[in-house]
Amino acid sequence: GLGRYLYNQTHHHGNCLEILHETVCGATAAEKIDALAPIAASHIESLDNLPLAIVNFFADDNLTASKITAIQASWRQVNFDLLEFLRGYAISTAFHSEDTYKYRSSFDRNLTLLNTIVLDNEEAFLGMDTNDSTEHWLSHQGLSVFAPAHDVFGAQTGLQAANNPNIFQEAFKFQIDHNLLQEDKNTYATDPSETTEATWYKDWGGTIPTGTGGEYVVSEIADWFWQRLVADGGENFDIVARAQVYALLAWGLDFGHMATVVTSETDPERVYSTLELTTDPVLMALITILGADTLLLDDVDPDGDRLTANKRVGQAVQFISMLPYTFAMEGR
Repeated sequence: GLGRYLYNQTHHHGNCLEILHETVCGATAAEKIDALAPIAASHIESLDNLPLAIVNFFADDNLTASKITAIQASWRQVNFDLLEFLRGYAISTAFHSEDTYKYRSSFDRNLTLLNTIVLDNEEAFLGMDTNDSTEHWLSHQGLSVFAPAHDVFGAQTGLQAANNPNIFQEAFKFQIDHNLLQEDKNTYATDPSETTEATWYKDWGGTIPTGTGGEYVVSEIADWFWQRLVADGGENFDIVARAQVYALLAWGLDFGHMATVVTSETDPERVYSTLELTTDPVLMALITILGADTLLLDDVDPDGDRLTANKRVGQAVQFISMLPYTFAMEGR
């Protein structure tokens, strides 16, 4: 007669129960759960599977037999101390391995990206009431905060995001069609009456380190940004990607446009192969020249060369952030 409404205090089964071959007592469901928790945590299946579930969810989609053994042993060693376990795993060879990788969900990928490109609180709150807001950004990539994809049991997984062409398409379209990553200047109201305005400027020069000569050299900036956004030690930063990033940083144009200046090629959409970029003397010289160029990120005029330099950095970030390498994390 009570249907689904079984009140914890007045209609709860008060006697002790046998669960997992142990006697579990408590006047309410909450008390029984508290009594059951250490029993369940010490069960062999929990000891074996809980640490694997934690690692698989946060860090590794490729758990091998050797990594599984090490993770399970670590969990038993720390005696249910979750923080100790996470600290140990973060510095372990089970994580820092060439065969460790984790596909990023739309939330993980965008959160990581935003944390690497947003430089201060002022920038973080710009455009929150527009279609460039983070909420709007994520909603088009299969993710809405507080609306899990699997009812109450979990949100979008990294594997789902990786295998969904629509999510990649939406992410690509949004970052190409919007200048959110390139934003270098914004005028905004400073009071509710909107009668007073202020200007915000992007300042990559305060974050990017200068080279040995005290200048912002394109090739050095490119290496620094690749590691900041992809974090693979430059393993996947091949000559094709370098050519594009160098061209965007040096001139704000892609490599195809730059090649039409120094070769007989007239089509800026022309695709250049790795073989061409590593054997053609003219193309090789162009890449070298672009990489040696410098950006005036410390120019005194915020509306002059510094503004141009910051915008070019934004273009390079926009290009790198849409490569497949940002959709997964390596454990190296």
